[in-house]
Amino acid sequence: MSWRPPTTAPTPPHRVDRYAFRVGDLSRPDDKDTSYALVLPMTVWTQTGGHLWWRRWSDPYVEVEVWILADWVQEAYADGWWQQDALHDELDLWDSGQMTVGNDTRRAVQWLDDQTSARVAQQAFDADLAALRAERIGPVP
Repeated sequence: MSWRPPTTAPTPPHRVDRYAFRVGDLSRPDDKDTSYALVLPMTVWTQTGGHLWWRRWSDPYVEVEVWILADWVQEAYADGWWQQDALHDELDLWDSGQMTVGNDTRRAVQWLDDQTSARVAQQAFDADLAALRAERIGPVP
C-alpha cells in the first residue's frame, strides 16, 4: 500500500464527463448581467484503512466543484460541491436544462460548447480551462 492513492489508473467514465470543464449560462431574459456556472470535476479516493505507509484506498470516484458568478448569489463569486448521490440527482437536473444554485434555488441553464466555455471561463472567472483540466485530471494525451 502507499502513502497516496494510485493516480496511474485512468478515471472510469462518468455521467459528469459531458459537463466537465464546461460553462453553463444561467441568465434569464430579464437579467441585466450574465450569470455563469463553471463545472470542475475531480477524481478522489477515500482512505479506507491503514496508517502511515500502509494505507488502503477506496476505488476512485468523482466529485464536482461548481463555480458560480452571478449578482443574485450571496457572494459575488460562490462555489458548491456535488458528490455521490447528490451529484447523480444534480446531473438529472443538468440533463433537463436546470441547475441548483444556493439553497435549493433552481435556474435554467444553457450549456456552452467547449470553445465558448474556454473563452467565457477566461473572461468571467479568470480561469484557464486547460490548466484546470491538467491540475484536476492530468495532462490530456
